[in-house]
Amino acid sequence: PCAGATITFDGVATEYVTDENGQVTVEFDKAGSYLLSAVSEDAILVPAICKVTAEAKPTFVPQPEFVPQATYTVQEGDTLRSIARQFYGISAKWTLIYEANYDAMSGPSLISVGQELLIP
Repeated sequence: PCAGATITFDGVATEYVTDENGQVTVEFDKAGSYLLSAVSEDAILVPAICKVTAEAKPTFVPQPEFVPQATYTVQEGDTLRSIARQFYGISAKWTLIYEANYDAMSGPSLISVGQELLIP
């Protein structure tokens, strides 16, 4: 382990530095592939290079102050799109339902029969 090594993304130094155990946690601001290495002025390192592929997280922030207009119990064969079509007349508004139920869902396609959804 090498404490104090600067982490580089694609050869460019970042603000990330390894801890006393030579470890670091990094975050990426956009999805993509990156080559990472650690560089230290105090030691001669043969930089371990790893290729990392970062996936994007949802960028929306759930709105805490919405007033639910209804609740809906998920039925066999339902999707957020089909529920949105039923309540709003257009399936493209499925994101409204997803955002209102964000804390209770693992992802937009992960709803289960019997689950109660808030409909904003």
